[in-house]
Amino acid sequence: MNDMITFQNKTIREAILNSKLQIFEVKQLAELEDKYRKQFKIALCAYRLWQRQYKDETDVVELLYGQLRGIILRRNAENAARGYWVIRQDFRVIFKNYLSQNTNIQTNTTIGKVA
Repeated sequence: MNDMITFQNKTIREAILNSKLQIFEVKQLAELEDKYRKQFKIALCAYRLWQRQYKDETDVVELLYGQLRGIILRRNAENAARGYWVIRQDFRVIFKNYLSQNTNIQTNTTIGKVA
């Protein structure tokens, strides 16, 4: 991750990513990923709507201060994208770890075999 988002305490984040989480915690992170994805989509739609409206603008005051609105909307979309991307990457790591920890169960029984 290249300085997009810096965490105040990287050791806590690394410990969480490498810990053995329960299914409820994995589900909580999946819901958080979905929440951030929705926030990103909303921010991106707002920016695109501004772009469509601004390109046809003729009023000088709106042209001047409309750019400021566009800058704010673009930065909001960029920040939302960064947040979503971090959550998405962390969720993928945690989910992969969860699957690897919980699919190594050995089953030695055969279905239908009578002892």
